[in-house]
Amino acid sequence: MLAFLKKWYQAYREEKGARLHAEVEAERNVLCDKPILKDSEAINALHDVSCGASVKKEVLDWMAAASQAMEDERNRERYY
Repeated sequence: MLAFLKKWYQAYREEKGARLHAEVEAERNVLCDKPILKDSEAINALHDVSCGASVKKEVLDWMAAASQAMEDERNRERYY
């Protein structure tokens, strides 16, 4: 009986591994089927980096507002 269970468990693990591998392969094929970013889009994104100062300012303002919101009612700063 123990030998049967060992063989069954080994077959189960191999089948489960093959099934999981097939699922991962299918997901990879869906994701890698077409290019995510075209060359022209990458070049345009690099040119737009110089326009990032306004975005950086907005992010810094948001971070300052978030840190203010994280202070509790006794005006003690939290550690996170």
